[in-house]
Amino acid sequence: MAIITLSDLHLGEESSVANTDLGAILTSLRTDIPDIDTFVNKRLKKPEKDPVIAPENLTVQTLNDVLARISAKSPISHLILLGDILDLSVASYYDAAFQAQKFMSEMLHGISPKRIILIPGNHDHHLWAQVSEEQWIESALRQADLWRSPFCRTTEPSDPLDSRQPGVQFIKGFFPVHCRDRVEVAYPNYVTRGPDGGTYVFDHGHLFDYAQSWIGQWGPGKLIDVQTLADLERANSPWLEMVWYGFGQGGPLALDSENLYEEAQRFIDKLEVAKNILSGKLPAKAVEKAAREMLELGKRIWGWIKQGKSRNVNTPSRVSRARAKSQGELELGMNLRNYLAKFLTRANDYPASSTFVYGHTHSWCDRKNFHGRRVLNTGGWLAESDDGSPQRKGKMQTRVLVVKGNGPRFEVIPVDKKVYRFCWAMNKAVRDAVKSIAKLL
Repeated sequence: MAIITLSDLHLGEESSVANTDLGAILTSLRTDIPDIDTFVNKRLKKPEKDPVIAPENLTVQTLNDVLARISAKSPISHLILLGDILDLSVASYYDAAFQAQKFMSEMLHGISPKRIILIPGNHDHHLWAQVSEEQWIESALRQADLWRSPFCRTTEPSDPLDSRQPGVQFIKGFFPVHCRDRVEVAYPNYVTRGPDGGTYVFDHGHLFDYAQSWIGQWGPGKLIDVQTLADLERANSPWLEMVWYGFGQGGPLALDSENLYEEAQRFIDKLEVAKNILSGKLPAKAVEKAAREMLELGKRIWGWIKQGKSRNVNTPSRVSRARAKSQGELELGMNLRNYLAKFLTRANDYPASSTFVYGHTHSWCDRKNFHGRRVLNTGGWLAESDDGSPQRKGKMQTRVLVVKGNGPRFEVIPVDKKVYRFCWAMNKAVRDAVKSIAKLL
């Protein structure tokens, strides 16, 4: 048997290499930005008036080939879709759903996992809001028995909502007919025994990202003290819905809000530097460099707000955590360690020796001994630089996690260079177009 896990497809978002119909993405962008072709050509270093034609994307067919090869030897017991499968923060719901249907149809052609577990993340958190409302409120109202149905914020670790439940019915529509009765929904995590005999905890990871869970968390500066995962979800759900769904369905507003979010994230990163300067964690040279970068950031934000200037200055976007100690120790080390200690404490559900699998950061990793447990990250499917992923420059590829009898390993899914650069160019073109509009105001 085999467990297949993939996350952070961000279907519908223009930079996702998982979108099977790139032409449909381009057509949608033209609706909000009529001259988007000009900006795409600039990024691709082509004449501005050249017609822009989206390349054929065969990435999902490559993924299907990999799954067929795996299932021929080891039947797939679980397909875990570990959050941010749809991107509702930028793409319209229709566009994201359209791309999701096409992706699932092609990925699962000839493939029949025994169970398909969808675990929403922050970018598709609205799916969980829909599922839970239909499951515990709307369906109960239709049957006039609301009093029998207490509203739940989370599912039990090993007991997701199966395909027979009312809240899951619309989710099944994303999948091909032969798989619909195998679809289940879990939130915020799912626990199961792996083919290798170990216990695996699957969690998208946004709830131990302070930017997503700052309203109710467990550290200094919390607004609401929470004691359970259900409390954590309840406190932060309005924030997640506003940022990752409300703005995203605003058409042109979604395009502008992403620029604002990126600048806010850079500001937060620099605050992290300041905190570590004050705590004495940075050496003198790093302090001097961080000060220069914070000054440069201030100029960039002011220029963008006042004149629409480009943000693309030669400044590392996440230098703070890297300089302070290491991104892994500060972000994963502190946040995940606290999250595990606070919320995943029931030994029967979350054994101390279990392997923890998450996504969210788009940076794949395999930490074999993280405070006594193994931690894996499934990476992402966004074209985030013009020459390959930040971790492996020049390598246009993504990954899926495969757990078999001999343990977990990553299977590489190559991405055609033209597809990768086109997705990257569309994303940068949108940012360029928004800044160009801001200059005119």
